Amino acid sequence: MRLQKTTETRVAIIGMAGRFPGAQNIDEFWENIKNKVESISFFSEDELIRSDVLPTCLDDNNYIRAKGYLKDASLFDADFFKFNRHEAEILDPQFRLFLEAAWEALENAAYVPDNAAEKIGLFAGSSTSNYYLNNLMNNSQLGSLSHANEMLLLTSNAKDFLTTLLAYKLNLTGPCVTVQTACSTSLVAVCMACDSLLASNCDIALAGGVSITTPLKSGYLFQEGMILSPDGHCRAFDAASHGTVSGNGLGVLVLKRLDRALKDHDNIHAIIKGYSVNNDGSNKIGYTAPSIEGQREVIQAALDKAKIKAEMIGYIETHGTGTRLGDPIEMKALTKVFSSSPGETHKHSIALGALKSNIGHLDIAAGLAGAIKAIQALKYRILPPNINFENLNSEINFSNTPFYINTSEQPWAEQSHPRFAGVSSFGIGGTNAHIILQEPSPATTSKTNSLPILLVLSAKKRSALIRRRRSLIKYFQSHPDSTLDDVAFTLQVGRKTMEDRFACICVSIEQAIEKLNKLHETEILDLDLNMLDQADKNQYHKLYSIAKDWLSGNSVDWKKTYSASLPYRLPLPTYPFERREYWVRPDTKSQTKSQPKKSTNNSEMNREALEFKIKEIFKSFLGADIINSVDDFYDLGGDSLLVLQVLVEIKKKLGLTISIAALEKYSTARSLAQFIQNEINEDK
Repeated sequence: MRLQKTTETRVAIIGMAGRFPGAQNIDEFWENIKNKVESISFFSEDELIRSDVLPTCLDDNNYIRAKGYLKDASLFDADFFKFNRHEAEILDPQFRLFLEAAWEALENAAYVPDNAAEKIGLFAGSSTSNYYLNNLMNNSQLGSLSHANEMLLLTSNAKDFLTTLLAYKLNLTGPCVTVQTACSTSLVAVCMACDSLLASNCDIALAGGVSITTPLKSGYLFQEGMILSPDGHCRAFDAASHGTVSGNGLGVLVLKRLDRALKDHDNIHAIIKGYSVNNDGSNKIGYTAPSIEGQREVIQAALDKAKIKAEMIGYIETHGTGTRLGDPIEMKALTKVFSSSPGETHKHSIALGALKSNIGHLDIAAGLAGAIKAIQALKYRILPPNINFENLNSEINFSNTPFYINTSEQPWAEQSHPRFAGVSSFGIGGTNAHIILQEPSPATTSKTNSLPILLVLSAKKRSALIRRRRSLIKYFQSHPDSTLDDVAFTLQVGRKTMEDRFACICVSIEQAIEKLNKLHETEILDLDLNMLDQADKNQYHKLYSIAKDWLSGNSVDWKKTYSASLPYRLPLPTYPFERREYWVRPDTKSQTKSQPKKSTNNSEMNREALEFKIKEIFKSFLGADIINSVDDFYDLGGDSLLVLQVLVEIKKKLGLTISIAALEKYSTARSLAQFIQNEINEDK
């Protein structure tokens, strides 16, 4: 079937879920963003030791006790997904939490794989399983492993198996692809999911990423010149920025072609108007270095695909790592795209956001977290504030650009066109992704209630069913204008039918709350028929018969119970997982702390001695056995990260401070030694 011209390149975001530092769901996450909460945790020595951080790490003065900590990452509802205790304990916590989040996202979209006629795909990635490396590998608690158990350990922890394990547990029959592009993984996954949808390889697609590192409460070793912050705070674009902070988290989006979403009465959080993925190639200083041209091209390509002008963008969620090298390069790329001829009208018209200052760098999940922040900004028409920003980095110039750093919550003003936002994510190695988001049209609901209606709820256990009823009561209390038809339809077609069941027939939200509050009754079908006219009495008797059949354990084709057009799907509360701890503690192993080499000041050495020392430093970082004095550092594999480490080592070994620009210009041991000798002689 040929797609409609107006919607053939647009994808609707119809569901989402996530867990982030300081937030167990997307609503808490958004509240933290609006309230300028920095969700970086700082741990005591006792907390770190109890979390299995080695005491030898804590003895190092450069060990920074900070992280974007994800609460309850050791918990999981194993019974819900049919894992036994042993299977749950050896399953990577990234797989566990992503599995729960994928279920929540599908329920948020009001789709259940078992009930869906649609083919559902999955595109996602995870970080390397250091739960396996730190907690499971060579762990005596697991005993001697048979070949079968070795295979179970592999498929439960190797990141290649993330999407296929979810496909098996959730009954997904569309393409399920594990994506790995470092920090840009989750946003690249979104772009790949869009491609799959528009090519009709699947009808619905999940896309996202997860990064959970162990120990769950842990810090990092600060190294001067590297990308991590010296004090546990990320200050994106600020004059005091010196690096980022690691964090744990995950996010999932549910995507569908826009024309299909509108036809199927789906709830639409936002629209993906355009997207692009590319790679820097080799035209940059080194493999790990960012590229101005690569970033510029991917953003421009996304705008071109969206078929909108750059000045129509009102907000950009940047990659924003807070590093001295990365932030200025990102701003130069943005400026090339948005400031070719900005004019006074568009000067300082685009707000920039940088989520890593709030929650740290979520690695694989970073791009998806930024996308969810931008989706919420569009949905609520609010420009979210940045934190840890006081003065602009001196290497960034906002003059004659449309950009500004927004530091307070602001209403997003209406314009003559829909609101648009851009989201960037750039991976080490050069795979870049950018998406253009468009605000949704005002939510459509059924115009009137066709009363009475039948509410149905089910759960794996009675305790979960009671919690489900309570969450629906809270929803009604906070959404008093909800249309009961839409609520009933969503619960009927958008939730898996489970063993413990509840049903009630009602004519108002007040009556629904009254019946839901009778927590120990499984079926509440009574209704005062005197208040109904004959047509509604007929409807009541029809629903009563359906409810009795459903409560007895039979399935119902809910769509066939509607004679007119189908109601709309709503983002109702999702399943209340009953989570328990499943965790294998690592074996205690004694480790001796390596002592740092003593720094010596060799600034008075002659050129030959300097040349020899520089060659030795080059060799240690490049892993080369032999380096000649005229061999170029970059030709031998040097890159931007190694440059910083080399400069730190030169300072430690030789007592000399060399700039990045100097090493770029004098990139052989001989030329750099001559440059240093000349500088020394000039100082004398």
